[in-house]
Amino acid sequence: MRHASAPVSRPESRAAEADNTSCERQLDDIGIACARAMGQAIRQLRIRIDEVFSSPTYRARETVRLAGFLKPRTVIQLDELSSGNADAHSAWLRAKIAQRPQLGTNVLIVTQMPNMLDGVDGATSAIAPGEALVFRPDGAGVVELLARIRIEHWSLLAQSARQHTAT
Repeated sequence: MRHASAPVSRPESRAAEADNTSCERQLDDIGIACARAMGQAIRQLRIRIDEVFSSPTYRARETVRLAGFLKPRTVIQLDELSSGNADAHSAWLRAKIAQRPQLGTNVLIVTQMPNMLDGVDGATSAIAPGEALVFRPDGAGVVELLARIRIEHWSLLAQSARQHTAT
């Protein structure tokens, strides 16, 4: 998943969140609302997420926190590509996507668009803020892209599920 909506520029120190001590890019109001709504929708849909991996960037960690995933593992290989070895970042992400989670569980990985584009080998050309790519690995190295879910659509999925169970 790409982190939720964040402006391209860094905030001035007086406008930065209290825990954003490095004044990194942080989520805007839309990103904050969408991250919270996504987390609520995932819980309503009863999607079991047992592992969460996050880029060390503030905007990725903020997306995870606001969605209500309280114990993410921050992974340097999910950092911005400009901060290190792009090949190692891509290899880590490809390997993680190819790992089959335990039956009935899911893994959430939150990073930046360049990492995703590089890590999925041309499966897509652009990824919206907060968009999730849903993969199904077979455990033998074959990975199928099942869906692309924009962050603002999670609430619609939960609402549709509620309506479906009510009828």
